[in-house]
Amino acid sequence: ARDAAASGDVAALLETAIRLEKDSVLFYNELLPEVDEKDAPAVQEIIEEEKRHVRLLVEAKKRLKS
Repeated sequence: ARDAAASGDVAALLETAIRLEKDSVLFYNELLPEVDEKDAPAVQEIIEEEKRHVRLLVEAKKRLKS
């Protein structure tokens, strides 16, 4: 991410951000079965927020290409 940012390669930076957000979704999905029932809605909310981030970044990348 630092190399992409330093080089000004916005597409590469967006791709890195997308990958990191997807990794976060995977992490929280793996965590979900391990949390208390009372905490599960909060973790699910985090997962949904991370998915929104992925969609926003993908849209930004599409706009960059056009």
